[in-house]
Amino acid sequence: MNALTVLISCPDQVGLVTNITRVLAAHQLNIIAMREFVDEANKSFFTRIACTGNLEDAEKLKQKLLENLPNAAEVNLITQQEKQIAVLVTKEYHCLAEILIKNQFKTLGANVQCVIGNYESLRDFTEKLGIPYFYVDHTNKNKNEFEAEVKAIINRFEVDYLVLAKIYADPICRFRKRLCR
Repeated sequence: MNALTVLISCPDQVGLVTNITRVLAAHQLNIIAMREFVDEANKSFFTRIACTGNLEDAEKLKQKLLENLPNAAEVNLITQQEKQIAVLVTKEYHCLAEILIKNQFKTLGANVQCVIGNYESLRDFTEKLGIPYFYVDHTNKNKNEFEAEVKAIINRFEVDYLVLAKIYADPICRFRKRLCR
């Protein structure tokens, strides 16, 4: 099951939502969220639709939507792929444990590429779950030297986000507030 976001902007007219949803249903796409807005002053319609399903041909879907919308309509289809992340850690295991367990069970909404730590203490746990662990010693280095080493490791992977697995006042990891919504 793939995720797809459909963004549409066009001149407003009666029946747009019906036309759009009919096309999506014909392509076997299930709407899981839909938001629309009409700018009455400019007579413009905007919508953002989150769908799931197996999209066979994005270009055919886009063409069919354009055929059912007013002239000057703009349609953008965004396929959502799992984000690739690198996790930066110190000694605290709570957040890292949650991230790696969710990664293991495919409930994280991302894929952990590697863990980079400035202590060795989390290496065994990380590697038991099949994730590469990189130790970057921070002692006797200035900030630029340390960051250059971390950056060199990150550049070995195709990473979309860096996650800081650090405990805060409440035990909810910082990444969850941004990544898992």
